[in-house]
Amino acid sequence: MNLTDIALRILPAAWTEGENIPWNEPGFSERMLREHLSQDHDAASRRTEKIERHIAWIYAALLAGQAGAVLDLGCGPGLYSQRLASRGCACTGIDYSPASVRYAREMADREGLPIDYRLGDIAWPNMALVTIWLC
Repeated sequence: MNLTDIALRILPAAWTEGENIPWNEPGFSERMLREHLSQDHDAASRRTEKIERHIAWIYAALLAGQAGAVLDLGCGPGLYSQRLASRGCACTGIDYSPASVRYAREMADREGLPIDYRLGDIAWPNMALVTIWLC
């Protein structure tokens, strides 16, 4: 079984609560980036301490302590991808927020991490296109 089989198995319901959250609108994107990077709350991204615990678990339990390929859908500012890439994982991160993708790329460049960050919409039905695009 591959990711395409899983993605196409069940068709999720369409967004039913009105318009999509405007992640790609520049002003909203910048405001949300600030919230993702904030250490005052866990509302957008988790605080660093919690992310470090998540990464330790992902690396140990899901990757069995071995560097692997990681697809980070909704990667935001790359807080998980960067930590996994620093452990040797080959990471691709996709997010709809231009500010977050820009920030993630800047941080990866600063750290010399070869992470493939892409700006893209991972919402259904675009998810199937993303899955096929990455295969």
